[in-house]
Parts: sequence; C-alpha cells; structure tokens
Amino acid sequence: MEIIKNPFIKYLIFGFINTACSYLFYVSLINLGFNYLFSNIFTWVFFLFISHHVFKNIVWLHKVNNSFYRFLVISVAQIFLTSISLFFIVEKLMINVFYAPLVNVIFLFLLKFLILNKWVFKN
Repeated sequence: MEIIKNPFIKYLIFGFINTACSYLFYVSLINLGFNYLFSNIFTWVFFLFISHHVFKNIVWLHKVNNSFYRFLVISVAQIFLTSISLFFIVEKLMINVFYAPLVNVIFLFLLKFLILNKWVFKN
C-alpha cells in the first residue's frame, strides 16, 4: 500500500534524503583533501544510479524502461550547471565550499522536479 501518493511530496522527502547523503559524501571528499569541483562531480557520478532508481521506483512508480537515458540527459545538464554555478559561488562570491552546494540546491530543486515530472518519468 502506497502511503504517500503525491509525487511532489515524495520528491521532497526522497530528494531531501538523497541531497543530505550526497552532501555528506561531498563534504567527506573535501575533508579528505579533494578539490571541491572534483568532489562535486564524483559525488554526482556516485549518486546518479541511486537517484534514478529511487525516483523511478519510489517517487514516480514509472514502469517504462526508457527513463534512464532521459534522466542521464537531465543529470548531465544539471552537473554542468551545478559545476559552473559552484565555481562562480566559490570563486566570485567567496562563499565557503561547504555552503556553496546548498545554494545550488535551492535554485535547481524545483526546476529538476518539473523536468523529471513532465519529461523523464511521464507515463
């Protein structure tokens, strides 16, 4: 039995969990001495498959198998935008590398939901 039926609410919940886990992974890589841009990209690659699986099977209950390629296109665009904005936020605005990804999340969260809902996981 599905307790929460609204995809946006599920996206908020699982998106928050995914973001929190990926942020902790990002911070761990920085604390190990890796560059913030490398840490951002490596974290993205590591969580790519986890995110797709969660969004496809839990958030949208998507049954069509072609969603990964669309998800990959959106994710590549996202990492490109995230890396550029992360560089700008850190280097130009001088925001700490630990806080900069949180600024990105605020701006991309709703946009990503709309694209995932209307293009990637539409049935």
